[in-house]
Amino acid sequence: MESEKTKHETSRDSGTDVQLSDDHDYIQSPISKLPVECLIAIFSLLPIADRVRIQRVCKHWQSISLESWFSLKTLTFYEEVWGYKYWLGRGIDLTVFKKVLKLCGSYVTRIDFSTHYTKPNADFVELLKADKSLFVIIRNYCPNLVAIDIRNLEITCEGLEYLGKSYSTLSEFAIDGYEDVYENGFGSVNFDKPLSFLFRKNKNLQRLKLNIPSNGHCLLKLNPITIEKISVVHGLGGEEIICKALNRFINLRILNINDWSGNHDWFNYGNNDVSYINEMLEAIEPHSEKLIELEISTIDNYLVLIHAENISCFSNLQKLLLDGDALKIDFCTITKYCTQLTYVKLIGLSVSEIQIASIMQLPKLQELYLWYLKKITDAIFTNHMSSLKIFNCFQCSQLTNIGFRSLLQNSSESLQSLTIRYCKKINLKNLIQDAKEVMDTRSTGPLLKVLVKKKGESSFVKKKVTKLSKYLELTEYVRD
Repeated sequence: MESEKTKHETSRDSGTDVQLSDDHDYIQSPISKLPVECLIAIFSLLPIADRVRIQRVCKHWQSISLESWFSLKTLTFYEEVWGYKYWLGRGIDLTVFKKVLKLCGSYVTRIDFSTHYTKPNADFVELLKADKSLFVIIRNYCPNLVAIDIRNLEITCEGLEYLGKSYSTLSEFAIDGYEDVYENGFGSVNFDKPLSFLFRKNKNLQRLKLNIPSNGHCLLKLNPITIEKISVVHGLGGEEIICKALNRFINLRILNINDWSGNHDWFNYGNNDVSYINEMLEAIEPHSEKLIELEISTIDNYLVLIHAENISCFSNLQKLLLDGDALKIDFCTITKYCTQLTYVKLIGLSVSEIQIASIMQLPKLQELYLWYLKKITDAIFTNHMSSLKIFNCFQCSQLTNIGFRSLLQNSSESLQSLTIRYCKKINLKNLIQDAKEVMDTRSTGPLLKVLVKKKGESSFVKKKVTKLSKYLELTEYVRD
């Protein structure tokens, strides 16, 4: 009931109905002499808890605080946004959520529940659920909502149906139902009917993340003209229908495929190296020139071979992410046909130095992320990379200072960021010396920011930033 008060909301810091102090006490305060526009700008930078607290200072500040909410267009659940560790108390329940939306809901256009903290330290923490009660509150206070991400919330069919009844102008929607699958088994839940209704109502949907079990028919209810980005799961059912839907999206620009098939493909295809991932890529081939971003993530131990002909058609691809130690792909095909790539991220792949070196030859490559590539050595740093701006490596255990000196020399004109984390063979002192020597040759260009973190360093450390020269800055982690 609305009149009932939870432990959290009755605390002095969480209520919105507060006793206001006499304005006379604050008229003489220096900060009160600032123009109203300045105070609004200052208040808008405060976390939610502080904005609520500041309303009790005086009536004048309460009025200004109410105006400051206009800047809150996207509501997330990060600690810094709310201003306190809400999971240490009762959490953000419906009553607290409703109070906040009363203040800012008319301005909010996006709500992202994927940032909601999901690992409470106490059993009494109340987590939000994506049911009708939640969406009733959102509908009442957020008339301008165009994007909602309900990942990290427990999903209900009733809630999805009400969301579909409430909004017809959504442009972005994200949902995740992995936990339901693994806790209750495949076929235990099916959100296809309420999702079909939701997609049919919202003809302007442009971006969709659909990481739930589905027979795929709901995708056929999407407007094929407006869809620009879609994230789908292979292995949770409906792959044939998903392929049919993908073929209809003539303006698709971003495709994310998460492979949760396990032994699904092996059972159906044996050793024929056929996968629904290949069929999904084939499905978008008629409109492949529109695709600029492709992400493929697979689970470990189950081989997924991406056919060369399914990659060669993406001539305008700008961003590529590949994740999975059993994912196999022809890098020569990528470097030959995907020459517009500016961003490449490789995670956990079993790749050779030759394959990585070929990627580093891409003429427009600006950002390269190499994570968990334990086999690559300094041999990858053989080519001149005049366009490279960001290099980021994580747990690449065979890379040494020799290789990074070559990287600095081969990309010195444009390199802006060098991040090295948990690469055990890197000597920080030698790296700094090499970076200084190379950067001293610069007469122009951007500042190079180097960040180094060694394995074993506690997370309870702070960053120390040191300007080493005109073109070189070092960030390292030191104990408080």
